[in-house]
Amino acid sequence: TEIISSENMLEAVDRIRHEEGKDIWFFGGASLLSAFMKHNYINELLLAIHPIVLGTGKPLFEDMQERLKLTLLDTIVYSSGLVQVLYSVNPKFDMDILAGQ
Repeated sequence: TEIISSENMLEAVDRIRHEEGKDIWFFGGASLLSAFMKHNYINELLLAIHPIVLGTGKPLFEDMQERLKLTLLDTIVYSSGLVQVLYSVNPKFDMDILAGQ
């Protein structure tokens, strides 16, 4: 497990993607997510939608300057009402990152 912030993101992701293993699991807030998206480091989004309406709150995506095309890959509906959706991010993700180039 490694904690990555927006200050060390570029160096950390570049180093981690060359290590053994397949996926980098991202868990963070809107600012860090936006920074990862800006650098095309996100190829899938796994979102949990809770059956609760909040009056206010922080948006999940900040500073998005253009539309982002998503393709639905999977949906799971739980008895609690929670819905989990898995999207692929297209076509902005740089596939060369996966190849280590």
